[in-house]
Amino acid sequence: MSEPSPPPPPARGIDEKFCTNCGSVISARAEICPKCGVRQSPVPGVLGPLTASGRNRIAAALFAIILGGFGNVNGTILGALLIGMVQSVSAVYISNAYSNSIAFGLMMVTLIFFPRGIVPERMEENV
Repeated sequence: MSEPSPPPPPARGIDEKFCTNCGSVISARAEICPKCGVRQSPVPGVLGPLTASGRNRIAAALFAIILGGFGNVNGTILGALLIGMVQSVSAVYISNAYSNSIAFGLMMVTLIFFPRGIVPERMEENV
């Protein structure tokens, strides 16, 4: 005997949207999902200083600046690429909720071994 097929995904009406957390269909005017209790953004994909996935952009930018080294544009770009890749990979393989924590841990471990950042600013010595 074959197992019954799963039910079809819920259809979305004109005055409805999907919850950003659990994906259930809710009213377009709802501020909180009745199923999971997560606050919904008033405009889809906009959560103020947070991105659509919930990650804080300000923290990611600060981590990139510190990781790359203060006063070094190339280091900051390298730090931003590294933080972005770490957050994306950790969101896919671990959990989106821990992506900022993992990026912070990476920053702390890197600063233990490289206190002035990945690409430190060169200082000239006056002899």
